[in-house]
Amino acid sequence: MTRVNCLFFDYDGTISPLNVSRQQSKVLPHLEVLLSKINKFIPIGIITTKDLSFILPRTLFAHAWCAIAGLEMKIGSQLFVSEGVEEAMPNLEKALQFAKQNLREGGTIEEKRNYAGRPLAFCIDWRQMRDEKSARMMSAQIRSYCKGLPLEVIEYQGKPFFDVFPCSVNKGVALKSLKEKLGISRGVLYMGDSFTDNPAFEVSDISVGVTGGKSPPNLESTYWIKFEDIPFFISQLFKNQFIFNPELPGIRIRG
Repeated sequence: MTRVNCLFFDYDGTISPLNVSRQQSKVLPHLEVLLSKINKFIPIGIITTKDLSFILPRTLFAHAWCAIAGLEMKIGSQLFVSEGVEEAMPNLEKALQFAKQNLREGGTIEEKRNYAGRPLAFCIDWRQMRDEKSARMMSAQIRSYCKGLPLEVIEYQGKPFFDVFPCSVNKGVALKSLKEKLGISRGVLYMGDSFTDNPAFEVSDISVGVTGGKSPPNLESTYWIKFEDIPFFISQLFKNQFIFNPELPGIRIRG
C-alpha cells in the first residue's frame, strides 16, 4: 500500500469523455465535485495536450497545469514556458496555414495557443466528418505535409485526430518538472488513457491506465481502470485517506 501525496491526470479520455466536441468537453460532474473536495487535502495536477485557455476553466479544482504537453506550465499565478520553441515556430505556422487551406467540410482545427494567444501547436480532428473517404484523404494530406517539415506529429491509433507540435514533447519530462516545482518527491498517482502517457507512467509511483473496455495493450501502466469506474475509485481512495490499495474498486493489475 502506498500513500498518495498528489493526483496527476491527463484530461481527454481520463477525467472527461473522449468522443465529444470541444464545446461539450467537460469533467464528469460528480467527479468534478469530488476533486473539488480532495484539492483541500492534496495537490491535483493536469498534464494535457490542450492549451491553458481551454483547460483552466474546465479544471478549477487543480493546483497546477502542464498544457500543450508541457510547452507551458502554470502553478498558481506562476507561468513557465518551455525553451526551444521559438525557432520552430515558422514551420508550425507554415503547417497550420496549409491545414487551413486543405480542411474539408466537417473537419476541424483546434489551435493550441500560448498565454499571449499565439498558436504553439494544433490538432486536426475529423470525427464529425460524415464522408469517411474524404476524411481519410484530408487527414493523410495534412499529416504528410506536416511530417515533411521538422515538426512533431503524434497520431493516436484508431482515433480520428492527430496533434502537431513545434518540437518534441514528453509528458514524463512535464510530470518531473511539475513534481519538482510543487516540492513533491514521492506518492504520485498518475492516470492517463494514451500511449503518450507512458513516459508519465514511467516516472510516477502509481500508474493507472484508463480504458473504455478491456486492458489496453499500448499502455505501460502498472494498473488499469475503466473510464466509468474512475469516480467511484477516487471516492474510495478519498475515504481510504489516500492510501492506495490495488484492491480498491475498479483497479485491475495489467497482465
